[in-house]
Amino acid sequence: MWGYQTSGRLAIVENPIAPYRLVPPHVHTMEDELSYVLEGKIGVRIGDEIVEAERGTYVYKPCNVPHTFWNSGPEPARIIEIICPAGFENYFREIAELFERGGKPGGPEQ
Repeated sequence: MWGYQTSGRLAIVENPIAPYRLVPPHVHTMEDELSYVLEGKIGVRIGDEIVEAERGTYVYKPCNVPHTFWNSGPEPARIIEIICPAGFENYFREIAELFERGGKPGGPEQ
């Protein structure tokens, strides 16, 4: 669900996480994220706390707190991200388009 569909209040994005994939540590300065594990198991670090989240688990990643997550196993994982307020969902579309063109984040293709 795109932010324009909710007047910018929230967006919902489904993200697959490939086996052995790490999402680099980062901080959101404008939005909170709530993740729900649909499939598999992910590791999550939020601030100084590290947890393992299995299918059916919610994980809250608040604004201005460094976080990262990863799939440390051989099976795919899949999560739903609720982003509030909306806007950051556009990053996922833009990064997918960059990868489709053979580019990478931070590369000259941006």
